[in-house]
Amino acid sequence: MLHLDVLGPVRVRRGGVELDLGTPRQRAIVSALALEGGRSLAVAALVERVWGNDAPDSVVATLQSYIGQLRRALEPDRAPRAEAAVLVTEHGGYALRIDAEARDDVRLQQAVLQARDLLSVVPDQLRPQLPQGASPKIAEAVSLLDEALATWRGRPYAELDDDPDVLAERARCEDLRLGAQELLIVARLALGQHVDVLPSIDQMTQAHPLHERWWTLRALALARSGRQADALATLQELRSVLDDELGVEPSPPVRELHTAILRQDPTVAWQDRAGAPSSAPSHGRTLEVVPPRSADPVAPPWPLAGRVPERNLLTAWLERSSQHGPQAGWLAGEAGIGKTRLTQELALAAHRSGVVVARGTCGQAGAPSLWPWRQVLDSIAAQSGTEPDLERLFADDPEDFAVRTGLTAHLRDAARDRPVLVLLEDVHDADVATLQMLAHVVDAMADSMDGTSLAVLATRRAGAGNEELLQPVSTAIARHGGLRIDLDGLAPADARELVDLAVGGDLDRRTVADLTTRSGGNPYFLVELARSGGRLNGSLVEVVAARLSGLPPATREALTAAAVLGDDVAHHLLALTLDLGSHELEERLVAAAAAGTIQSHESRVPRLSFAHGVVREVLLGSLGPAERSRWHARAAVTLDDHADLRRIEQRSALALHWEAAGVQHAGAGWRSLLRAAELAGRDRAHREAADLLARAAALQELDPAHTDRERYELLMLLVDDQRWAGQWSALGDTVDRAVASAERLGDPALTARAAMATVEGAIWQVRTYGVVHWPLVAALERAVDQLDSTDAPVGLRARARIALAIELYYAQDTPRVDELVINAVELARNDGDPRLLSIVLAGGFSARWRTDTLGWRRTVAEETVAAADELGDARHQCLARTLTVAVAIESGDLAAVRRLLPPTLELARHLGLVTAQAVLLAAAAPLHSMTGDDAAAQQTLEEATEVAQHSRLPNFDRAMAGTAALAALWSGDLAALAAQSAAFDATGDEGVSMRHIGPWILVRIGMVDLARTVFVDPDVDLSRHAYTFLANACLACELGLGLDLPDLAARGYAAAAAHAGLMASGGSAMALGPVDGFLALGALAAGDREQARRHAEDAIDLARSWGLPRYVTWVEQTRAAHAF
Repeated sequence: MLHLDVLGPVRVRRGGVELDLGTPRQRAIVSALALEGGRSLAVAALVERVWGNDAPDSVVATLQSYIGQLRRALEPDRAPRAEAAVLVTEHGGYALRIDAEARDDVRLQQAVLQARDLLSVVPDQLRPQLPQGASPKIAEAVSLLDEALATWRGRPYAELDDDPDVLAERARCEDLRLGAQELLIVARLALGQHVDVLPSIDQMTQAHPLHERWWTLRALALARSGRQADALATLQELRSVLDDELGVEPSPPVRELHTAILRQDPTVAWQDRAGAPSSAPSHGRTLEVVPPRSADPVAPPWPLAGRVPERNLLTAWLERSSQHGPQAGWLAGEAGIGKTRLTQELALAAHRSGVVVARGTCGQAGAPSLWPWRQVLDSIAAQSGTEPDLERLFADDPEDFAVRTGLTAHLRDAARDRPVLVLLEDVHDADVATLQMLAHVVDAMADSMDGTSLAVLATRRAGAGNEELLQPVSTAIARHGGLRIDLDGLAPADARELVDLAVGGDLDRRTVADLTTRSGGNPYFLVELARSGGRLNGSLVEVVAARLSGLPPATREALTAAAVLGDDVAHHLLALTLDLGSHELEERLVAAAAAGTIQSHESRVPRLSFAHGVVREVLLGSLGPAERSRWHARAAVTLDDHADLRRIEQRSALALHWEAAGVQHAGAGWRSLLRAAELAGRDRAHREAADLLARAAALQELDPAHTDRERYELLMLLVDDQRWAGQWSALGDTVDRAVASAERLGDPALTARAAMATVEGAIWQVRTYGVVHWPLVAALERAVDQLDSTDAPVGLRARARIALAIELYYAQDTPRVDELVINAVELARNDGDPRLLSIVLAGGFSARWRTDTLGWRRTVAEETVAAADELGDARHQCLARTLTVAVAIESGDLAAVRRLLPPTLELARHLGLVTAQAVLLAAAAPLHSMTGDDAAAQQTLEEATEVAQHSRLPNFDRAMAGTAALAALWSGDLAALAAQSAAFDATGDEGVSMRHIGPWILVRIGMVDLARTVFVDPDVDLSRHAYTFLANACLACELGLGLDLPDLAARGYAAAAAHAGLMASGGSAMALGPVDGFLALGALAAGDREQARRHAEDAIDLARSWGLPRYVTWVEQTRAAHAF
């Protein structure tokens, strides 16, 4: 039986022996499939999870090779050709089939569930006791949990990067581990092992400082160990951390435990099965509640990240208190920003320097006035070994001036003996007397504290507390030159450091940057998001919701509207959405700004944003479906009515709001998006316009009131923008839908208009190589017949013929295609409309893109330019000039190419014509390679790859794969070439037949034996009806010679001989150099060495005149190798 372990580096074991899974990438494949829990994972998703953005072009072939090796490792005894039973192929992907019970993560989950069931005999797991007869079950739970936790070996799925699924599963496993650790502590406390568990609990409180349960269990263990004062100090520290980091009070169970420890409630002490109290050392007396004698500050769980300027300021400020007299300071910031963490760092540094550090915390429930100062003075006395008489002063009226004077004198005397640092935390929660005392001490620093070394630092949560009471304190500190620090979110580099320290360096930079943006750099939010894999965990949601609940209802409504509108909201749009005046909105937002929830940005258009993205996420998550729909509809109407929609982000937001508004608003939504798409089209943002119209079409389908004619017209608008955006694959689907709508309307003219929509702008094939869309062909045949019989306008008849010819390109019916094109061109010429002529000529060029029509296409390209110039349409002019570049490449007129291509490409970029950019870039890259300009070739390839990501041109990926192979070939990058050869072998089944490309690459670089093994079907498609004909014929010559296949070489030679003097290319792409060089190889394979010599000399002459030095070198080297 196989066992799978993912709680650490992945491993598979059989009979206790670990199997060798091979390379790191193979281990990552196992890890990626293990994440699916036996479900099938599609190949594309598996590649993304294992390789991320670094997948090579040969990744599919590489993956298949790795799968084969893993199958042999997992099932070494599987018979040849027998189906795999462990790593199986299913639904176009792969699945890892190992029993769930044999997985360590499943066993950990089961252990937690079983232990939780066993520990149900412990009724109060905050104060675990040992009930009568429960010892066996609790001991069993301990054993179960110990065994399960021992399987944890490190970060789960360690081989994988940080995609959302991986992060979520890691967070789930970590939650299981924490749950198991917590249950184990509960069980051991129930068994009376309170002293033994303290080190473990201390580690957990440091690692998870905001987890209340660990603190309470620690306090309980301390109390049961006879350390009542330390137990109380632990709960006080928890309160301080929660208040500073989250702005919340401890939960009721924590407060109840605090009271129980103070009262020495029997439920706190451990009792054995007989119910007798434990022998924890009480020494026969009641424990006295006093501050701990050890005043060592608690060490934080990890070093402080960032805050270097603030640390330097505080260090210098503390040093001034020793050198220049007493100093006062004010540290402010929102909850979770790190005030307590910064004061911890200061306290540790001060303590190491011999400074007495005394901390007082304001706002403790039920505490008397001046309680923080009592904490401070008691702590100073405990550390100094003195027992001052403070009872009388604290017994008097806390607001009496004499009390303040007396306490200040005690503080002054203490600071004369040793340097003293007073940390007065959370002064926003302080009582009146405590604030008066603080102001009094600050004023006394300037008047009566000579010779003392005293530093007093007050911390305040921004926006909290009574401003009228706090103002005198901040004014006194400022009046006496005190220090003031207002903490903001962490900078990106500091945020990265914090995440690395808190959760390990497992998250990539992009993920951390996203989390930093969402958290606004707030350390608490950032760490919680990082620990939960970017999800909003329950504690984070509760904290944010608690803070929002303290705001007025009208403010919360305004924040909800802002959350729906987006991350960054124009003030006037928010007011309009809420139907408020500007001043009314400002009044509603005052409380939110004071609480640090939002921040304003002054600009030409005042804007506001959330201080933390998580606040917005929580607000959105709190909305029910109906309420969310209403808010999105209000936001969409506001944008539609009042925004000019000139910016991309406005139009994108409009679409998002209409989509989220739901079915009841679909009618208004799709009509609104029509206007947005029109504005995008005016800006020549065709890709954006196409996206908006596609979304409008989806909304229209939800609108029961729309008509078939409205459907048709919207789809035709979408076709137009998809055409100019170069989205030909998507355009084909849209045309099919438009034809269906037109036929439902029963209008032949509309059907024809839709069916021939692929014509305009078509300078690249509109179908995948070899594919004929027969339903559309049938619709166009009907349209041609109906238009001819009804004497329809010439333009419609000409376009219909060209559209049919283009659709028949791969039908191998060359006579029919030629007839349709010639007839359509004649109709267009006779009509005299330059637009019609430009469209028909360009479409005819594409329909007849064959080597034998080169002369005709050269004439047509020139005529297309003239028609486009007469029309004066920049888009038509650009497309027409692109055709002239294509003809020049095929003809070997590289001087014309170098003259025409750069300005045409620049015009295509300016107009956003993706198709033209793709054709021109695919043409330019191999020419750069053959001239020796590898940098230009690489830059062109990168731009072409970027264009490909934004377009959906059929066969373009194949063209770029071939172009990349040529660049690697001419530059001598053998590693890239090997990868390319595998890619062609793996992907040749789809589209362009390219299985011969891989073997050709291997032959070219001298790996002939390997080429023979992969060229299992030694044939090359030499169909003359397609644009790939001449390139294939030339490659057949080289393959035939290199692999000793004379018949193949002879076929290639016969096919290419008539085209000597031209460029060997696949249309305008994959330029290989003069045909003559390949003819030389074909002749040599036939044994005609003299003919081979003549072809080679012609090839060298042509290549030199064309400026292709690398091609010249290749021919010369080939002649030398074969001695001809």
